[in-house]
Amino acid sequence: MPDADYGEAKIFLPKGIHLVEYEIFIYNNSGNLMWTSSLIDSGGNPIESWDGKFNGKEMPKGVYFWNASATFDNGIEWKGQKQKNGKYYKSGILKLIR
Repeated sequence: MPDADYGEAKIFLPKGIHLVEYEIFIYNNSGNLMWTSSLIDSGGNPIESWDGKFNGKEMPKGVYFWNASATFDNGIEWKGQKQKNGKYYKSGILKLIR
C-alpha cells in the first residue's frame, strides 16, 4: 500500500450492521481467489479487511472483483447494491492502487 495516509481507502473493509451471516470473496481478473472473510463482531459488523495482499505478497495494481452475501438478524437476505438501472447486484469491482 502507499506510504501516504489514505484512511479507509488503504484497505477494503466491507460495511454492514446487524448481520448474522456474511461472506465476501475477492478475485483477480483471472478468477483466482485472493481473499475471503465471513467474520463479524457481536454487533453484526464485518471485522476483517483486505489489504491488497495474497499470502503476504502485494498484488499488482489493477481491477479486482468482489462477490458477497449476507443475512440480517431479522432474517432478511441482503439484496445487494442498488444500481442506477434499479437492479441489485451482490458483486462489483474494486481498483487496487499502489
